[in-house]
Amino acid sequence: VAKPGKESGQSSQDQQLKQLLLSSSWCTFSYRQSSGRTSTSRNTFAPDGTLHVSTSSEGGTVNQFGGSFGPGGSVSSQHSGGGQFRWKVERGQLWLDEGNGFETVAMQITKNSNGYPIINADGKEYMQCK
Repeated sequence: VAKPGKESGQSSQDQQLKQLLLSSSWCTFSYRQSSGRTSTSRNTFAPDGTLHVSTSSEGGTVNQFGGSFGPGGSVSSQHSGGGQFRWKVERGQLWLDEGNGFETVAMQITKNSNGYPIINADGKEYMQCK
C-alpha cells in the first residue's frame, strides 16, 4: 500500500527536489571583466521529464588579440544556443541524460540573503528566473 503524499515510491526528499526544480525556470549569469563578455542560460524543467536549455552570450575584447595593443579595435560577438535533455530525480539527486544515459549532477541548494533558493551545480549558481 502506497503511503499518502508519495507517488511511485519516491521519498519526500525526491518530491521536494522535484517540486523545487519545477517551480520556475532557473537562470545563470556571468560576466568577464577582462573581455566584457556576458553569458546567460535559462533552464526549464518540464513535468514530462524534459529539460529545455537556452543559452546566449555577447560581448568581446578590447581588440581581437585580447589586449589593449594591436590593430583591429574592439571585437564584439553574439551567440545563442541550447538544447533539450532528459531529467529525473532519484535517491535525493538530480540525474541528467545528455544523450549518453543518465548521470548524477553534483549540486547543492542554498538560500540567498532574501531566502530564495540558489542551486549550485557544475561550478555555476542557478537562480529562479524573473
